[in-house]
Amino acid sequence: MKKLLLPFFLFPCLTLCAQTTKSEVLQDVRQTGGTYFAYQAPASEISLPPTGYVPFYISHYGRHGSRYMDSFKYYERALRYLSLADTMGILTGYGKDVLARVRAASIDAIDRDGDLTRLGGEQHQGIAARMYERCSEAFSEGAQVHAIASQSRRCIVSMGNFCMSLKDKAPAADIFMETSKRYMYYIAAGTKEFAATHQDSVYEQKTHDFEKRLFNADRLMSSLFIGKGYPKHHSQQEQLMWALFKIAIDLQGLPELSITLWDAFTDDELFAMWQMDNVSWCRSIGLFPGCAPRYKAHYPLVRDIISKADSVISCGGHGADLRFGHDAMIVPLAYIMQLDECRNIPTDFHELYKYFSSYKITPMAANIQLIFYKNASNDILVKILHNERESSVPLKTDCFPYYRWKDLKQYLENRMSN
Repeated sequence: MKKLLLPFFLFPCLTLCAQTTKSEVLQDVRQTGGTYFAYQAPASEISLPPTGYVPFYISHYGRHGSRYMDSFKYYERALRYLSLADTMGILTGYGKDVLARVRAASIDAIDRDGDLTRLGGEQHQGIAARMYERCSEAFSEGAQVHAIASQSRRCIVSMGNFCMSLKDKAPAADIFMETSKRYMYYIAAGTKEFAATHQDSVYEQKTHDFEKRLFNADRLMSSLFIGKGYPKHHSQQEQLMWALFKIAIDLQGLPELSITLWDAFTDDELFAMWQMDNVSWCRSIGLFPGCAPRYKAHYPLVRDIISKADSVISCGGHGADLRFGHDAMIVPLAYIMQLDECRNIPTDFHELYKYFSSYKITPMAANIQLIFYKNASNDILVKILHNERESSVPLKTDCFPYYRWKDLKQYLENRMSN
């Protein structure tokens, strides 16, 4: 049955008021992996378009799927501390078990820094299949699908998996894939031109103080080692705890190994470490007042979305523009657009997770899709999907969750004018 479409003013809070809670995070501890959280297909269907409107074009930006950690150093650190303790005879029985699991996982990870996992490929195949099921009209005969990937291997392989799945569903579509340094300025823009401000230094110290209050490795160390004093220094204990945490959150992208490390941590420890990582995202992109606005480096991506949509509309074409990149693009794009879960960001670090949750914004294979619809009068509506779930922007509309393209386009241009 078609869902009832109501005016925007009848949705005064939308999901904006649905703050994230600690219990919600810990319902599935994999979510404490933040940007390592393995993509979950949406459980509910999206709204049907208003009568007479059909989808004809999709503008998409997708993060690569689940991957191996981008550095083997975390395995090296964990193995160094645990192996030395084993030779010293100070590993507990549980510590020996953790060492065995880390060793087994490390063997699989050798020379695979940053590579896409099998699950990562499957995630993109699934997203493509669901995109076709929702918008088959956009991929009918004559459809032009242009896919561009960052030059990173994991992005290229993600694109291949996505387009392979889409071609299987839409054999009549003309799908062209490419990657080039030429496109990196908007597919994976850098932020070096934004020099750090005084407030960046203030928030860096604030982050250090926040982490110092939250971080406590005592319980974990006592579970792994007999007696006290190893590792000797707090910084070494911190290194080991973070290494094991990084391994734990990454292993969810490798279900075929049947190895986990979640049991090494309590729920409170997982929640605390996720909060620390969550804060770092807002800092690095410049979302706090007075910090260098590094998110502005990604305005070219928004302009690319606008220009390509206008081009398809003006020529009466249909199809899709698919972009494959990184989490460092998804977060600023969501912020620039002011999507749900990425606006009204507080400066109180203890409250931040309630309004900004990295696992909701940019899990592995995260994606933002603008689906364009038109009717016989060529009136253009757009629906925004964030991770295949209907999202909103703070823009009035009389047909939520749809926006008129002329209004959304103006809204996006206005967002880039300040």
